[in-house]
Amino acid sequence: MNKIILTLIITVTFFSSFAQSFYGKSWIVGLGGFNAKYSINYIVFDTNNVSNNTLKPFWEGNANICDTNGNVHLMSDGLNIYDKHGFAIEDGDTLCSEYFYLNQNGYAHYDQAGFFLPMDSGKCYFVNVVSTEKNIDSVWYGPQNNGKSSMDVLQYSIVDMYGNGGVGKVTKRTIPLLENVKISKAQMMACRHGNGKDWWLLKKALDSNHVYTFLVTQDSIYNKGIQRMPFAQNGKTDYYGQMMFNSDGTQIATTQIDWLGQVYLADFDRCYGTLSNYKQISVPTQTLGSEIDSTTTGLCFSPNNKFLYVSKYAHILQYDLQNKSWYKVSGIDTTDTFFAGYHLMNVAQDGKLYIGNWHGISLQMSVIDNPDGAGASCNFCRKCFRSPKIVDGWLSNPPCMPNYSLGAKTCYPQSNEELIMKNEELVVYPNPASTKIVVRCQMSDIRKELYNSIGQLVLSIPPTPSPSKGGEVEIDVHNLSRGIYYLKVGNLTKKVVVE
Repeated sequence: MNKIILTLIITVTFFSSFAQSFYGKSWIVGLGGFNAKYSINYIVFDTNNVSNNTLKPFWEGNANICDTNGNVHLMSDGLNIYDKHGFAIEDGDTLCSEYFYLNQNGYAHYDQAGFFLPMDSGKCYFVNVVSTEKNIDSVWYGPQNNGKSSMDVLQYSIVDMYGNGGVGKVTKRTIPLLENVKISKAQMMACRHGNGKDWWLLKKALDSNHVYTFLVTQDSIYNKGIQRMPFAQNGKTDYYGQMMFNSDGTQIATTQIDWLGQVYLADFDRCYGTLSNYKQISVPTQTLGSEIDSTTTGLCFSPNNKFLYVSKYAHILQYDLQNKSWYKVSGIDTTDTFFAGYHLMNVAQDGKLYIGNWHGISLQMSVIDNPDGAGASCNFCRKCFRSPKIVDGWLSNPPCMPNYSLGAKTCYPQSNEELIMKNEELVVYPNPASTKIVVRCQMSDIRKELYNSIGQLVLSIPPTPSPSKGGEVEIDVHNLSRGIYYLKVGNLTKKVVVE
């Protein structure tokens, strides 16, 4: 009997993961919504645009999700949800204030504006980032303007994918997750939880090292607080950017267009949603005639997770994550002065990496045919992705889409007793403290780091191979300023208050 039950569990898990993999099989891209259905070594284009006689833009804030057969079921321009024919589903239009909607001309022309997170039984969350009228008037155009235009609302809507006779309908609209905060327009992505059912949602703040973390479950969304990258971030602009996970969800990378040329990397724990092992990487500057091509516009991991591809305005670079070296994949892809500029990236289900362009003005995307190949063997192909059906539209950028194919993994602890032990692995006392703190941690062979509230490293305690007092280490804090600090030991973090 136990063998039969185990076989059923394995079978159900397999077919559930198999069906989930089809959620991202087709892409809706470009002006009018061109449909590209991917399979191994070939692409099938639909005959016509999916939009209903209007050229809706799916080129920067675009997202879509397929049914379990791999056919496009819902799509979005970031502010509306449409059915497969391009009509707004019931209660799926204007998922923001009317003031913001008019300001954006009815669609999101900023990166990673929103995406779909499917759940069981046809339920789906649509998460998007928008701005309030107050933020637009006071920050975008008011006296507080500093050349940037941050968003201040992260929200979600609940979609019955097969409601309203199978077309789909929104059952709950625009429920706030974050309000009155300064968040980036872009740099938002989700990763499947280790249980293979739920999702981790990560959203980057603007001008700070904050990463807002949420657990999206079958029946609710939980705010899991702020994680802090230990690097000060204050770029010159806030235009666009991209955040991506690698193929197995163990690492995350993010960048924004800020002329600083920085990429941030971190390890990710799919079971606990925690970031660790942060890295700040400077992307080599490139020349563009007499100009310097310093900004970064997008990024994406290779399917084998050995390389990170980074797009600059006129260059594509490959970063070897093992030997920490850079390779220039491509320079400007045309001699035409009307160069569209490289932008967002994503890997499709044919295993190729597709590179979008700025502002929806390009009829093609460039392609990396073998993104797992080092250097020139990655086979960059200039403007090789073009729909034969394009007449009056453009392709522009891949959709914002998490990895729907990622399945379950074993997560520990699995019992309440183990969970209690996990929570007690890192103990700090006294807390608050004025002179010293005592850190009790089972991981004595790991460096202990103390960061201030803006993510600056203030103390670093080397590992203690032979700890005394049952793994306790004393840390002198009497020279530190009063305030809140964060003690980091491996994947564990504890807030410390110094009085």
